[in-house]
Amino acid sequence: MGRKGNCGDKAVAESFCHTLQTVLISLEDYDTHEAVQTAVFEYVVAYKSAHLDGAASEKVVHSSHSTQSEPETIHEVWRILHEHVAGTADKSGTPVAPGP
Repeated sequence: MGRKGNCGDKAVAESFCHTLQTVLISLEDYDTHEAVQTAVFEYVVAYKSAHLDGAASEKVVHSSHSTQSEPETIHEVWRILHEHVAGTADKSGTPVAPGP
């Protein structure tokens, strides 16, 4: 725990460590400390590597390396496209084609 009266100050770190333990560490038998370290570094993606300026969403979808077939990913892409079409429609609801 942290300072008196501030019990939630480590909640995010503790939640991350729990997720890392249940999703990654407990699923494999590692022979060495280096093997665990390599697995963790491959699992954790740095924010600057995953962040795109101007992205419509930074939703995290838990999956294997390829996420395009995950239902949660499909729904999020659909939501973004739906918002985009709604934002580019004229008053009658007809999508407006972008200019040249």
